[in-house]
Amino acid sequence: MPTLVVLAVLAAILMITAQFWTEVLWFSHLDFEEVLWREWITRAVLFAIGFLVMGVSVWLGLRLAYRSRPIYAPVTPEQQNLDRYRESVEPLRRLVMIGAPIVLGIFSGISASGNWRSVLMWLNREPFGTTDPEFGIDVGFFVFTLPVLRTLVSFLMTVVLIALVASLVTHYLYGGIQLAGRPQRVTRAARVQLSVMAAVFVLLIGANYWLDRYSLLVGQNDRFAGASYADINANLPGREILAVIAVIIAILFIVAAFRGSWLLPAAGVGVMIVSGVVIGGIYPAVVQRFQVTPNAVEAESPFIQRNIDATLVAYGLDDVETQTYDAVTEAEAGQLRNDSESTASIRLLDPNIVSPTFRQLQQNRQYYDFAPTLAVDRYEIDGEKRDTVIAIRELNQDGLGNDQRTWVNDHTVYTHGFGAVAAYGNTVAGDGQPAFFEYGIPSVGELGEYEERVYFGQNTPSYSIVGAPEGTEPWELDYPNDDADQGQVNTTYEGNGGPSLGSFWNQLLYAIRMGSEQILFSDRVNSESQILYDRDPHERVQKVAPYLTLDARAYPAIVDMDGDESTPKELVWIVDGYTTTNEYPYSARESLEDATTDALTDELGGVVVGPAPEEVNYIRNSVKAVVNAYDGEVTLYEWDEEDPILQTWQNVFPDHISPRAEISGDLMSHLRYPEDLFKVQRELLSRYHVTDAASFYSGGNFWNIPNDPTAGEGVPQPPYYLTMQMPGQDTAEFSLTSSFIPGGQTDRNILTGFLAVDSETGNTAGEVREGFGQLRLLELPSDVTVPGPGQVQNTFNSNPTISTELNLLQQGGSQVLHGNLLTVPVGGGLLYVQPVYVQASAGTQYPLLQYVLVAFGDEIGFAPTLTEALDQVFGGDSGAEGGDADVVDETPDGEAPEGETPEGTTEVDAAAQERLTQALADANQALQDGQAALTEGDWTTYGEAQSRLQAALAEAAEAQQELDAAAAGEVPAPEDGATPPADGEGEAPADGTPPEGGDDGGG
Repeated sequence: MPTLVVLAVLAAILMITAQFWTEVLWFSHLDFEEVLWREWITRAVLFAIGFLVMGVSVWLGLRLAYRSRPIYAPVTPEQQNLDRYRESVEPLRRLVMIGAPIVLGIFSGISASGNWRSVLMWLNREPFGTTDPEFGIDVGFFVFTLPVLRTLVSFLMTVVLIALVASLVTHYLYGGIQLAGRPQRVTRAARVQLSVMAAVFVLLIGANYWLDRYSLLVGQNDRFAGASYADINANLPGREILAVIAVIIAILFIVAAFRGSWLLPAAGVGVMIVSGVVIGGIYPAVVQRFQVTPNAVEAESPFIQRNIDATLVAYGLDDVETQTYDAVTEAEAGQLRNDSESTASIRLLDPNIVSPTFRQLQQNRQYYDFAPTLAVDRYEIDGEKRDTVIAIRELNQDGLGNDQRTWVNDHTVYTHGFGAVAAYGNTVAGDGQPAFFEYGIPSVGELGEYEERVYFGQNTPSYSIVGAPEGTEPWELDYPNDDADQGQVNTTYEGNGGPSLGSFWNQLLYAIRMGSEQILFSDRVNSESQILYDRDPHERVQKVAPYLTLDARAYPAIVDMDGDESTPKELVWIVDGYTTTNEYPYSARESLEDATTDALTDELGGVVVGPAPEEVNYIRNSVKAVVNAYDGEVTLYEWDEEDPILQTWQNVFPDHISPRAEISGDLMSHLRYPEDLFKVQRELLSRYHVTDAASFYSGGNFWNIPNDPTAGEGVPQPPYYLTMQMPGQDTAEFSLTSSFIPGGQTDRNILTGFLAVDSETGNTAGEVREGFGQLRLLELPSDVTVPGPGQVQNTFNSNPTISTELNLLQQGGSQVLHGNLLTVPVGGGLLYVQPVYVQASAGTQYPLLQYVLVAFGDEIGFAPTLTEALDQVFGGDSGAEGGDADVVDETPDGEAPEGETPEGTTEVDAAAQERLTQALADANQALQDGQAALTEGDWTTYGEAQSRLQAALAEAAEAQQELDAAAAGEVPAPEDGATPPADGEGEAPADGTPPEGGDDGGG
């Protein structure tokens, strides 16, 4: 039995060591070990303090109470009853008097250690340079000091109360206090000990009342945040009075300790309780009811104004350029001539829809995949900056067959994704496919040479073991290549991406941590092996910067990180980091989860919250984090150089955050204004665009964020990145945009405002372009009626011509998908643009852009290209062109780039898909010809068009049937269009050797 206990203890120690030391190895590898040690040391110190203060206090109270017990107690019925309890407790007395303080100390220490961030921030605090409007104290006191003081007072109150109760019970149990009989008897030792402890407890209550004065400024009222009229004129003086009463009562307890009577302090406690009810509750309620409520606007206006001013500063909304936009709703020929740059940049490729198209045309093999929602960026192509939809071809082991999912394959062969795919955002190829300018594997295109292997990303294995001695035959599958041996190229990782597995000790620890004994016994774990884990960009940044709240989106970019054009570019992930607090005086609280939830969060998830509370009332985009996709290196760049919270954390972790001056020009050009920050700001601006206190109180001009008309009911429309020119701007810039509709309970869906933020950072190393981050708000006059997104979508859906054509497409075996409904301020009004995609309703499905819907005022355009749709709206000639004005089929022979057949399809269903697409196009043309003939009364041409329409629909139906049959397996569909392997040929051997033919390897 003792042997088993020893073995169990050793096993537990080994498991704890495995978790502990592997964390040290991970942080040390990234050169962020100071973060780990500082956190653990601070936690340990706070644990020790919490343990000692609680444990010693309770132990001392118990010991003093026991040692001062009366030796000869009068024999009374009460004491006779207690004798039985004392006899029962006595055998366990030593255990209780030592064990109870230890147990309580452990719980107290754990609780105290959880405050390590607050303590470090307080010890390293920086001033805000802004004072609160009531006490004139620097805001840093409320953010850094007040939370620590409140935690400390609450902790000490708990300690004293527990120690007081423990002492009281001990005195009573051992006769120091006798309650039966008249008068009750209390020994001098018990009276002194309990009186002193009671005095300390009451003093702490007084300190709590005093701190309540400051906490009023970070409280929340029914209508606004911060202290109200009743708070300042009733609650605040009431807290001061109660604090003074507490001090007086503490003095009475000290006097009672030596005067022998608790009558005065007991009376004082009663007075404090009554005063707490009257001064702290009844009086403020009376002031609110009879003084504030009848005169609410006049009484509360000064305090509402404090709330407005503080909220605008705390959320970075104090410099919003607001202008009244008297939008026109009448469309005239040539109206967009001065907005040609904006119209040419309107994005037609919806990153939330086209992922299946990227997958079919560029996935290449079943073990690759793209994110469900792609990223929008901008790249300079041929000297012109173009909006881009970009995706990373990441590893997807779920695409492999069950017989291929061995430990060797999962962790040593299929280790990484490969390359990026990018398409122009404002145009498509002639058949509606994305116009790729970076494609294929290895990549071909306009983005130049870069390291294409993706070992760190958003869809990676739990861990991979990579690396081998020089001269070893490579076994990591790099990418498929029909011209290579076995149809694939293998590689050996040459980066420095993870801790070493070169020693037996490290192998043992990681085998325990990962729950995988194969790490100890596999021949592929060698002296040069590294283990890659915690590979998601969010996870890596959150671990090395636990004080940041992260934006939900990590977006990829191919950039020149060192500014040297002679070296290859790098594929990186960019993550925006925020510093937040919930303690900014008078600022409105906002739930991060609620504010950032929209139609896209089902795919992306909400904001990634680190140490931040669920609600915040201050936020800054203080850090830009960059994670290298090849070696996992994390670089944190200071972005907001004036944020005192970031400065405080830089005092805690010096040299961990690189100055903004070190950002290369190319990286700078791919940074942008973050989405989640913009979502929070637009939510606040729906109310705080009203800056007059009286108007704010009435709330009559509050707005709502419109629901996404293409998503479910009650789901807010997400903001969209667009290159556009706002009124007041000299040129079109990369921007993030959103719109507003009336607030309240009305269902009227008209525009009341349009918000855009300049998201163009420039391309100068270390310097942010002037104008970046400028928020511009267009307020529409109440006498101007501009349809909102819901109205526009309803108009599109109910238009007879549009609904007829789209219904015909649906009948032809296709499915119609409405893309994002974009709002653009051009032509003196607001233009709506929505791409319309068509995909097969069954079988192989991937959306292709077929139409563009446009609305301006009451005019609607519906055409295969944006240019044509604009001309329809603006009298036959809008004066501007869309990016698709000269659309041609940009892929060779109309096929996927590099001559690929889309993954998962065959030559049979690829041909059927092409016939279906052509048939639908013929049907559309026939329909348009018939409509034109009907308008002119040419019945002969109309009849001929109807015949062509019926033939096209019949052809589409036949092609669809072939696709359905292929999907059901009725038509042979060998993978990737290759001949199926015979007798199991081509399957991955159990030892993980990549299969012949290359189709089952991993990249």
